[in-house]
Amino acid sequence: MSIPSRSVDSSTAKWPWGRSLALAPPGSTVKVEEVLFGAVEKHCRDLGVRSGTVMTCGGSSSNGILVSFPTGMDVEIPRDLAWFVTVVAL
Repeated sequence: MSIPSRSVDSSTAKWPWGRSLALAPPGSTVKVEEVLFGAVEKHCRDLGVRSGTVMTCGGSSSNGILVSFPTGMDVEIPRDLAWFVTVVAL
């Protein structure tokens, strides 16, 4: 039996899932490259996360990714949003 192929939206097919904030290891310092989708971008901006933001990943909970900003502020980024934030290690 063969598995039918699924069509994939071209915007998500090109998304670099391996560089997602959701996969950043605890203790790593990262810089945000891009946030996909306007609604996700708005929620992230409300949390202080936008393109160019530098933060240190603390760890994760069942609900999200804990991050610390250079200002000393700690925030939990909901996991559903973190998947759509690309980061690079510093």
